[in-house]
Amino acid sequence: MRNLRVVPALVALSFVVGLAGMNSGGSRAGLLAVSNDARKSLPFASVLKAKSKVSPAVGKVVFHIDLQEAIPSIGANNSYELGFTGKGTYVAVIDTGVEADHPFLAGKVALEACFSSECPNGQTEMYGPGSATPVHWHGTHVAGIIAGENKEFHGIAPDAKIIAINIFDKNGGALDENMAKALAYVGSLVGDYNIAAVNMSLGGNQPFSEPCDTYLPAVTSEIHNLRMKNVATVIASGNNYSNGMSAPACISEAVSVAATYTARNQVTDFSNVSEFTTLSAPGYAITSSKLSGSYGVASGTSMAAPFVAGAFAVYRSKYGVQSVEDVVAAFQATSVPSIHNFTGIIAKRIDLHFLFSLPVSPSTSVLTALPSTSVVAESSSTSSTSSTVQDPATSVEVPAPRAVEITPPNPISRNMNLSGSTSSTTTSTSVAGTTLPIIHSLPTMQTKSIQEVAESAKMKLGGSVKTVMRVLPTSARFCKVVGANLVGLKTGKCRVMITMTRPNGKTVTKLATIVIA
Repeated sequence: MRNLRVVPALVALSFVVGLAGMNSGGSRAGLLAVSNDARKSLPFASVLKAKSKVSPAVGKVVFHIDLQEAIPSIGANNSYELGFTGKGTYVAVIDTGVEADHPFLAGKVALEACFSSECPNGQTEMYGPGSATPVHWHGTHVAGIIAGENKEFHGIAPDAKIIAINIFDKNGGALDENMAKALAYVGSLVGDYNIAAVNMSLGGNQPFSEPCDTYLPAVTSEIHNLRMKNVATVIASGNNYSNGMSAPACISEAVSVAATYTARNQVTDFSNVSEFTTLSAPGYAITSSKLSGSYGVASGTSMAAPFVAGAFAVYRSKYGVQSVEDVVAAFQATSVPSIHNFTGIIAKRIDLHFLFSLPVSPSTSVLTALPSTSVVAESSSTSSTSSTVQDPATSVEVPAPRAVEITPPNPISRNMNLSGSTSSTTTSTSVAGTTLPIIHSLPTMQTKSIQEVAESAKMKLGGSVKTVMRVLPTSARFCKVVGANLVGLKTGKCRVMITMTRPNGKTVTKLATIVIA
C-alpha cells in the first residue's frame, strides 16, 4: 500500500502579527556568522543544472500551519501607474482556499477547485464555485497580496484573476499527492487561461541545503511540466530561521522566495535562505485580506512569495509570454541585494523600478498621487532577538484612479503575438490630461536569426549540430527570442547564451554579446 505524506501547513509559512518577532534563542545557534565577503546566491540557471541527491521521502512528512508599504518599496507603484497591473493574466493560489466574496477580492476569483480529504462536497475533489471555501485565513491573505484592491490600497497585480485551489483540511494538513493533483490541474488549464504563475506559500519543517528534486518526485514533475508551459511555480522558502529551504521550495525548478523587511534591504531573521534561493520580497508586517471581510497584518515567507507571483503577472502584462527562466533572469538582473545577517547569504530582492520606469513629461516634473498605503512600523536589531510589529496607521491616502490608454499593437509586436512566444504593445499613459512619452516599444532594428546569433558566439552549426536547444538572453530587458529570431526590445548590449547538442550527445554552451543599436 502506498504511503501518504502529509504536507502540513506552514501553510504557509506565515506568522501572525507578533509571532514574526519571536525570540529564536538557540534556533539560531547553528547558523553561520556573517563572513567578511558575503556570499552571493546562485543565479536561477545555475540552480537548474544542480543534481538532487536527496533521498525520496519515506512515510509521512508533516507540515504545519504555523502591503502595503511594500508596494512602493519594490517599485510596484510604477507598474500600477503605467497600467501594467496583470490584466488578462491568471495566478493560481494553491493554499487553504480563498474567500471569493471578500470586498478586497471582489470579482477576482475566476475558478475554484479543491483537492483535499475534506472538500465542501464531502468528496476528495471538487470543482466550481464554493470549491475553495477557505478553511483558514491564510489563502485569502495571500490572494489579496496578489490581486486585492479597494479604495485605500491594492495588491501587486490588481487586475489579475485568481484561480483558487484548496488542498488543506480543517486541521491545516495536506497530502503531497493533492499538491501534485492541484499543480496538474493548473497545467490542464494553461491552454484556455493565460496563467502566469502558481503561488504555493507552504512547506515543511525540514530545511534542505541543496536541491531536493528527488524528495517529492510527483510534485517535482508537475513543477517541471508547468515550467515547460511558461508558468512559474513560486514557493515560500520557509520560516525556520534556517540556512536551507523547506520542501517544496528546494525543488530546483521552483521559484523560491525568502522574506525581507519592508523598509530596508535585509532578509528577515525568521526567513529560510540558501545559496539556491531564487529571489526575495517583502514579508514583514504585510496588510491584506482575512476572513469575513476583514483585514489583518501577517509576516512570513508566505507573504513574500505572492509579491513575486504577482510580479510574474505584471511582467507578462507588459512583455507578453516568456519563459520562466527569462523572467527570473530579468528579475535577478534588476534586483536589489538583501543580506541575511546570520549566514551572510545575499538574496536577490525583486525590484520593478527599472523594469517599469515612470516616464516624466516635459511639462510635468513629478508624477503625483502615487498609491499610498498603510504604514507598518518595524523594529529590529542584529544584536537583539526580538522585534516589534505595530498596528497599521489608521489614516491612509486614496490613490488616484488609473488613467491609462493603450493603443493597438504596432506591426512588429503583432507579429510577435502570432509567434506565441512574446508580445509587446506601444503604450501611452495619460495623467491629468498630460500625455506622457511612450512606455515600451520595439526599436526599429532588429532581428537576428539563430544562425547569426550562433556565428556571433563563434559556434559552427553546420552538419555537426544535432539540435540547437535554446538561445537564452541572460537579461530579458534588451532582447527576446521570438520563433527563430532574436528580436531587439531596447537599445543596448544583449548577452545571449546559446546551447546546442552535437550528434554524439555532447552539449556545448557559449555566450555571445549582441549590440542592439
